[in-house]
Amino acid sequence: WRGAAAATPLIDPATAAWPAGWLAEGAGLLEGHVAPGTVRVALEGDAVVAEVLPAGWHTHALSPRLPGILRLPAPESFPRPTVSLRVAGGEWAAKLVVPQNAFLNEGNGGPVFLDPAAGPQWHAVGRVAAKNGVTRVLTEIATADFNPNFPPRTGLAQAGGVTLPAADSGRGKRSWFSITAALAHDGALEPREDPSALERLFGGPEPADAAGVWRAVAGWIGGALVRLAEGKPEPGDAETVAWLVAQRLVGLTAADLPDAAPLVTRYRELEATLPTPRTVTGMLEEATAPLDYPLNIRGDVDREGAPVPRGFLRILDAGRAVGGGAGSGRLALAERLAGGGDPLVARVWVNRVWHWVFGRGIVATPSDFGRLGAPPTHPELLDRLAVDFMLDGWSTKRLVRRLVGSRTFRQGGRPSPRALEIDPGNRLLHHHPTRRLDAESVRDAMLAVSGRLDPRPGGPPVRPRRTAEDPAKRLFSGPLDGEGRRSIYTEVSIMAPSAFLAAFNAPAPKIPTGQRDVTAVPAQSLLLLNDPFVIAMAGAWAERLAADGRSDPGARVDAMFRAAFGRAATADEIAAWTAALPPSGAGADPMADTAAWAALAQAVFNTKEFLHYR
Repeated sequence: WRGAAAATPLIDPATAAWPAGWLAEGAGLLEGHVAPGTVRVALEGDAVVAEVLPAGWHTHALSPRLPGILRLPAPESFPRPTVSLRVAGGEWAAKLVVPQNAFLNEGNGGPVFLDPAAGPQWHAVGRVAAKNGVTRVLTEIATADFNPNFPPRTGLAQAGGVTLPAADSGRGKRSWFSITAALAHDGALEPREDPSALERLFGGPEPADAAGVWRAVAGWIGGALVRLAEGKPEPGDAETVAWLVAQRLVGLTAADLPDAAPLVTRYRELEATLPTPRTVTGMLEEATAPLDYPLNIRGDVDREGAPVPRGFLRILDAGRAVGGGAGSGRLALAERLAGGGDPLVARVWVNRVWHWVFGRGIVATPSDFGRLGAPPTHPELLDRLAVDFMLDGWSTKRLVRRLVGSRTFRQGGRPSPRALEIDPGNRLLHHHPTRRLDAESVRDAMLAVSGRLDPRPGGPPVRPRRTAEDPAKRLFSGPLDGEGRRSIYTEVSIMAPSAFLAAFNAPAPKIPTGQRDVTAVPAQSLLLLNDPFVIAMAGAWAERLAADGRSDPGARVDAMFRAAFGRAATADEIAAWTAALPPSGAGADPMADTAAWAALAQAVFNTKEFLHYR
């Protein structure tokens, strides 16, 4: 930069330390600090070396599969009004602008995606004037996996001032960024290139002839290569070799370096096993000064009142002082609720688990234990379960074992006439209640019996099938069967949730739902008759049935009952379902007629016994 006194370096690329208050996260950034001249291994093709990296932080130094994010502190803490970062990046890495903690910001200059063709660029970060209720703006540099606004909506993605087309999935992107300098300064910064790479070439005596020119160039290049190979680079050597590699002026293929080829092959094999990065949005108490947020008068973002001091819920602990504290107060609240002194959280959680196991909570309103909620049917039982739950170390697994091992859970589902007379609503659980499967279980059951279910835990979400895509809203369509993944891995969008799950009362994702609605409407029957997913699963099941080697239709119907209902078929059921089997064409083998068995399979999906748990 021009004028050494005009800027103050904030980071030293030779060390792996960030200034106080700067937060680096993600394996790519935490493991991405390199010395000058570090070689980045090529991950494809005949090349052995992809590039030579300058000193600094490079999220792709080990692998572009590794994510990273650098979060800068509030500009008010900068030693000078402005901080400029020398940043390069590609594959949808971006500079994110976060006003008032609005990490989904699409205006006010963010996000700006980094253009790999432009090379390293200077990005200035400074204080902003309060406007439209925005008094605090933070800046982040992130790979695609850490960017909550990726993939961007149509027309809102920019790189170098140019609007980019809508991105596709966004998963598995080899996103990367590099940070090689950070300067604090007062006015505008005019950066210039470092001339050290050329000092050795032009610093000596002027060559007398062309041969002398070539000797000078050869000495300049050869010296840089030798010093770098010996691990003793001098200023400018890394930049010189990086330019040679970028221009393909040195031989760096497997044929040029046969000893390195097996190591590169092994490196690529290991790199290919790295999982796709996953991020989870959550709260984290950092060692930074907490903020007291000002009150917006009558909800107007432009009318700020005095800051509201952080405090504690006095209804839970009237003796605790209000305000102050080293953190935001969330950790103190969590410790107070789960500390064991008050079984409030335990009672709520135990009731939720009971609700999931038996279909109805001891308190029938699981999200309301107050005056407007339902009273518990068995208050002493609820308190006993809550106390045992805390004594068991808050173990949900032990709680479930206790519930499913009880006589109440193991009793039958057929009530006696006397019990129905005394308690027609089964509030006292005199028999195990029959209830409709939730939406996710209906879909998973179809995947299971058809043989398409992928039971592996974990992994990225899968988009639901959509009849029409809308890139402007990030609504892309996924495979019909969701790659066989369980419904819990189906991506949820507030604007357009899965139509299949919504039809069976999957709750709207806009608000928390403690207890789902259970409806039986004609739209559900129409869905089971016409939905492409249901038809596809029936066809997949039919193909499995046609290949099972059975020759007796009755035996196959019995196998279908065992798979779908968990029980054997009676003789009357076998006769009725065999008679319902659609006839095959003349001379065709009915046991190999997949269309006929698919029709029967779809009829099974439509039965009450398949859709209900008893």
